[in-house]
Amino acid sequence: PNDMIDAMTVKMMTAAALAVSGAAAGQYQASQLTKREEMIAELISGIRLFRNEIYYTHDRLERVARRLTSSCSGCCVSLFSEFQDQLNHCRGRDTETMWRSSVENVFGRRPPLKDSDRLALMSAGLRLGRDDIEGQCRYLEKTAEELEVRLLEARKEKESRSRLYKTLGLTAGCAAAILVF
Repeated sequence: PNDMIDAMTVKMMTAAALAVSGAAAGQYQASQLTKREEMIAELISGIRLFRNEIYYTHDRLERVARRLTSSCSGCCVSLFSEFQDQLNHCRGRDTETMWRSSVENVFGRRPPLKDSDRLALMSAGLRLGRDDIEGQCRYLEKTAEELEVRLLEARKEKESRSRLYKTLGLTAGCAAAILVF
């Protein structure tokens, strides 16, 4: 009988662990939706700060990027720091390529940003260093507006899928727990 209790206790603990693991997985997926929304909002602010720095200071992009690393927050700090490094160490490459490399190096193909978010962000580099100040600023504003569309999309996705992921995670964990018995 003692072995029976021990085996039953192990099964119960395993079932509980599976249920908790499923719930945690669902919670993680839901948190990725929130994280994407926050990152896009940070990027919009960062791009607008970038635009303002270019417009009002007429400074070199290396100096603008350096200032932005201390005045931005979140993921923008990494982005502008990488862009500054690219500008300082990759002489001879065009600014668009350096911006694209910076976006890829910082965000890669990892979640929570989607490919469409990264492509919108990469488009900010198309006119950097090629147009006059006003042209560069217009294009940066266009990028910020595109990111705002992505932000609305992220909010809708979070509203519709966050609860779904949490429920599915818990349900999958409970289903696995039932299979243990």
